[in-house]
Amino acid sequence: MAIRMVQIMDLCQEPSYPKDRPLSREEFIEMEERRRTAWTCFLMDSLLSGGKGRKRSLDASDISIQLPCEKDHFVFGEAVRCENLNGDLQMPLPSLPVGELGIIAYSLRAANIWGLVARWACSNTVNSEFPWAPSEFQRLVYALNSWKNSLPQRLQYDIFSLRAHNAIDQGQAFCYMHSIHFMSSMFLHRAYLPVLGPQNDQSEEVPRSYQDHPDTWKHWQKLSRTELVREATAVCEMLEEMRTFGVFFLRGLVPWIGFTIYTAVGVMLYSYNFPGEDDGPSDSQKSLNLVIQGCIFLKEMKGQWPMAQHWVRINSYSVE
Repeated sequence: MAIRMVQIMDLCQEPSYPKDRPLSREEFIEMEERRRTAWTCFLMDSLLSGGKGRKRSLDASDISIQLPCEKDHFVFGEAVRCENLNGDLQMPLPSLPVGELGIIAYSLRAANIWGLVARWACSNTVNSEFPWAPSEFQRLVYALNSWKNSLPQRLQYDIFSLRAHNAIDQGQAFCYMHSIHFMSSMFLHRAYLPVLGPQNDQSEEVPRSYQDHPDTWKHWQKLSRTELVREATAVCEMLEEMRTFGVFFLRGLVPWIGFTIYTAVGVMLYSYNFPGEDDGPSDSQKSLNLVIQGCIFLKEMKGQWPMAQHWVRINSYSVE
């Protein structure tokens, strides 16, 4: 309903600008409110599109407005022009200064990629293409890497940056943005686990090309598994850091972060039950510890998000 209202109110198009005078503070704030309303619907629609039969209702091609500007420009009514989702600057007033993009804008770009990843993960192309060759998988990996490399230094992910953003009350938004990236990366690599899992060479899910290129598939699987476990470990370590920020920080987290942690815990369960060729006892123990810590966090979440109780039950069965 919200998306239909956004479309009817024409919020996905830039409003007309006065040609004979500068924008007033009130006019710019009103325009930015319209943009942020449309982009909020786009963000939620993209994140909820994961799963079969959940096609996005609002596509990126339907939106021709600029991305939200930094918070300070919005609060003080300082008119700026910002890039569109695809990086273009198409505002009709070139005299306006170009504003910097913030966490919200980069989160929207990550969410757009997630929408593409979710559609790919639910398609039949997973078993019909070489993931190491030019393919949809490689295009999505490239899009994620490009997004990551486009982030300003302060928005690049590491534990120090997480602490710094928490110190200026941006820790939750910072976690949210990077959780979208982590989830996209995990979904891409996780899609091949049922296909090339342990002792699964003769399964019907194995691509027909497996018999023709067994060595290449196994080499790629090893690299993909390493990347998957690395991303899941980063999520679990992010969780441990978030817990040090206190109960008020944790209560303010959005469900998407919980879903990301649930996904990462599932990956660590796989790593624990099916160790890699190079994994030692310490790696298995680390995976188990991360699973336990993740389940504890999900259990704590069930007060705010009842769905977390289901997540805990699934992971607990897997551990047993």
